[in-house]
Amino acid sequence: MAGEALPERFGRYRPVRILGAGASGTVYLAEDPVLDRQVTVKVIRTAGMDEATRVDFLTRFRIEARAAGRCTHPGIVAIHDFAESHGTPFIVMEYIDGPNLHRALQEPALRAGLDPIAILLQILDALGTAHRLSIIHRDVKPANILMTRAGRVKIADFGVARLDGRALTQCAAMVGTPSYMAPEQAQGGKIDHRADLFAAGALLYETLPATLISLMGPEPVSTATLPPALAPVLARALAKAPETRFQSAADFAAALQGTPTSLPEPTITAPPLTSHKPESLTNATAAGYWGVSYLKALETALARHVGPIATVLIRNAATRTSEAQSLHTALAESLDKAAARSEFLREVAPLRPQSEGTLKLPSAPPPPIVVATPLALSPAVLQTAEAALAQHIGPIAKLLVRKAAERSASIEDFRDRLAANLTKPEEASAFRRRLNQALERPNRS
Repeated sequence: MAGEALPERFGRYRPVRILGAGASGTVYLAEDPVLDRQVTVKVIRTAGMDEATRVDFLTRFRIEARAAGRCTHPGIVAIHDFAESHGTPFIVMEYIDGPNLHRALQEPALRAGLDPIAILLQILDALGTAHRLSIIHRDVKPANILMTRAGRVKIADFGVARLDGRALTQCAAMVGTPSYMAPEQAQGGKIDHRADLFAAGALLYETLPATLISLMGPEPVSTATLPPALAPVLARALAKAPETRFQSAADFAAALQGTPTSLPEPTITAPPLTSHKPESLTNATAAGYWGVSYLKALETALARHVGPIATVLIRNAATRTSEAQSLHTALAESLDKAAARSEFLREVAPLRPQSEGTLKLPSAPPPPIVVATPLALSPAVLQTAEAALAQHIGPIAKLLVRKAAERSASIEDFRDRLAANLTKPEEASAFRRRLNQALERPNRS
């Protein structure tokens, strides 16, 4: 694909480079000049279809695009637009600047940092929203799980993959990837949302790791090599008969709650920290400094209040302080209600880290709380800030925007507080640019 000439534009969208190509079409990174953002444009290949088939395909594709567009959830790649350009249909989606789970599983350095349970809990939360809208993905697999730089996962190709396959193969029931297909789907039978739950179980089975070939046979899947706490959960998730599986994403997630501490602790490559302490903490060294068991205990306590996003919050906070009390306080700040903050602090107070002391941290401490009259920012500015921040850190952005507005002494302070949550310079720059454009419009109420 290198050197391939790019089309001038698709509607208002200007392609930047090709992200991938397959039998169903080509995917581009593109710019939206109207909203000043990067997007993903998937161009659907309709060459070779007769006119009647093409019209039928486009009609059904529009229906599916609208259905997928209703799936508003931070764990689902957002669909922004669907249109045609010179007879070529294309769909415009949220751009995720990060690897997919398939790539992460193939690269040892990326795989070592994965938390299979946290990933699957996010996937199940997103699937639950789709299933409540009677939307079935049908092709849940690692290649369709995108990972943001902030650690959130997002499901891609909701409603798109099955229509691509339906139009080209005329066999809707067989759309999907064989290794992750539920038996009834692989056999061309009638399927429902439980096929997605089987695929989610297969995905977890692979990340542990295990071989997917055993899922294809008629016998129950072997769980002999799995962590004891997970064996019964996966045995049910991967049951051959739909009626004996979990009947909802919420049921599956509930069964997983409490299992993270039963997973084998990852090998810490950093040297043990005794009298010598590192000059700074990074995501790679934080686990060695604080201790895996301690961080997992914090995660379990925080997840009771915020769900799977606790993994991301702890990972970020653990690099910004070297003292347990400061870490506990920083995590409690992510909770909206005073009662929840108090409960969390009481629960984690007895926990003791592996190491504790004063470190030279890689970034400046967050700005001090300023007691001042809250900024009178317009709802439009607050919504813009929340949407821009949520692209990188997920739904916790809403709370951070509200707290920043309450504590900031000026618009510049408000902007800087929010940008401090983004660790990548290019992400912080893009956020500042978008927020500055919003602030140029009348913003005081």
